[in-house]
Amino acid sequence: MRTLLALLVSFFITACTVNGPVTTQSTVDDRPSVTFDVGGYNPVKTELLVDNFSYGAISKYLSTQSALKLLPGHHLIEVYYQDRLVYSKKHYFAESTLSVIKVYEQ
Repeated sequence: MRTLLALLVSFFITACTVNGPVTTQSTVDDRPSVTFDVGGYNPVKTELLVDNFSYGAISKYLSTQSALKLLPGHHLIEVYYQDRLVYSKKHYFAESTLSVIKVYEQ
């Protein structure tokens, strides 16, 4: 009798844990993405500054897979080529957007 009772209790406990609901959570990255289209400049020799902070060469941000992620809002984008300012503009970037900034030699 004890064995049967222990077996029934263990069955109910196991059934409750196995059939419990499964929930998954994921984080959505809704920061704006920024890529660059550089015409006439060597992207390896360009330096990107966002709000006066250096992000290195633009060559790192030329495709959507390697896009620069920023916080939503206004940002000052500056591009230097061989220590000469070639692009400077303030942009607004909204959530979940992909922007392509064109930096062409004039």
